[in-house]
Amino acid sequence: MRYYDETRMARLREAVDATVTKWPKVTRKLMFGCPCYKAGGRLFAFLVTNGIVLTRLSPEDRATAGSRFKAKPFNTGTRAMGGWPQLPLARVARLKGYLPFVRRSYNSALAASREPARPAKRKPLSRSRVME
Repeated sequence: MRYYDETRMARLREAVDATVTKWPKVTRKLMFGCPCYKAGGRLFAFLVTNGIVLTRLSPEDRATAGSRFKAKPFNTGTRAMGGWPQLPLARVARLKGYLPFVRRSYNSALAASREPARPAKRKPLSRSRVME
C-alpha cells in the first residue's frame, strides 16, 4: 500500500517543511515513503496523500480535531490507528487552521523525549528457544 504521493503533495509538503522544521529539535525523514516529523527523536506528525497524521494529541485534542476538521483515524490498510487522527489536507490554506494541533502534538513529543526511555519488554524464552 502506498501512503504518500509526492507529485500530489509537493506544495503541501513544502509548506509543512517551511513551518515545522523551524521549531527547535525538529527533524524530518522519510518512513514508508512518507515525510515524517520528529521532535527530540519522537514522531509527532507525518504526511500522507491528502492528509496530515498527528501522533501525539491528547484524547481531548483528538476529539476536537475530529469534530472540527472531520478527521478520521489513520488506516494502515490492515488496521485503524485510533490514537492517530488523519486531518484532510488538500490545500495549503488549510494548514494554518491545523497548526495549533500540530504544535500540540510537537509539544507532547518534545516532552516525551525528555523522559527516560522505558526498557524494552522481553518475552521469556520458551523451552524450544532455550539453547542447551
